[in-house]
Amino acid sequence: MELNLAALNKSVADVPEAEDREPVGREDTFTVDYLDPSSGERLTGTFVSRIPDADTKTRAGRIMAKLSGDTRYDDMPDVFRVWAWAMATCATQLAQKPTWFDTKAGEDDALLFAVHGRLEEHASRYFRRDDLAGDSAEGQPRVAIREKART
Repeated sequence: MELNLAALNKSVADVPEAEDREPVGREDTFTVDYLDPSSGERLTGTFVSRIPDADTKTRAGRIMAKLSGDTRYDDMPDVFRVWAWAMATCATQLAQKPTWFDTKAGEDDALLFAVHGRLEEHASRYFRRDDLAGDSAEGQPRVAIREKART
């Protein structure tokens, strides 16, 4: 693969300006088409991602702990913890989902991680929306940490 720095530079320069991007809401609706490998049936459904609040995040943590059973969550293999995180996120962040997803997500990691990826992408866009649009109206970033003034 030949690396062309000019083409690489142009590819990132062609990103639409912030005002050209749609605003990111607390809810995001998307459709999933899924081919069930066990039946060969094509399943389609509408999903709604809702940015979680503190209570929702707490429920997700409880789900991850419950999935680990009698074993401490931190003692579980990394692959299990990633799977449990994806399951808990889908269980709590999806405000709407087709009924077939409830069982198929636990069976098919490709489906689970595809939907989980979309949820993470929605959260990332939602919390970066001010960064994408530039500084806020007051010219201040969304979060600023300052050192304590020394006397």
